[in-house]
Amino acid sequence: FSILPSQILSLYLLLLSHICADYLCQSKKFVYRKRKNNSYFLFHIFLIWLFAFLFFLPYRSGKAIAVVTVLAISHLAVDKSKIRLKKRRPEINKKMLNVIDQCLHFLLILLAWRIFLFNLPLPSFFSGHPRILNSLAILIVILIIYKAIAGLSEKEERK
Repeated sequence: FSILPSQILSLYLLLLSHICADYLCQSKKFVYRKRKNNSYFLFHIFLIWLFAFLFFLPYRSGKAIAVVTVLAISHLAVDKSKIRLKKRRPEINKKMLNVIDQCLHFLLILLAWRIFLFNLPLPSFFSGHPRILNSLAILIVILIIYKAIAGLSEKEERK
């Protein structure tokens, strides 16, 4: 079982869009407000959809846009469930819950990619050259590390 560069690009784009919207566009203050105010929560879901939509525009594929929409809705369901669980069971370890939350998001992204976008042809302006894909992979890792380091310096807001 081998994966071609054309097959992995759509996965990289899904991951990159998720990281941009779920990590880079959310401060701890925004996360706190999102839990308390549905307007912030819905804006967050819109950002999840928007980033993925923009990353997939070059594909000009209705299938990709449908998958992006389904992933945004699944993101809504996972995040709402996490918020409800935190309210019902405040003793739950928040860090562990966040790890589970992100694992669920990444699992859903992986499933959506494998089932629906695995054989999506490359947009015409991508050469499929491995350097593009390697650069995207490196960017994803850098963004995750940046957010992890930045998150350590932020103070957590309390009720």
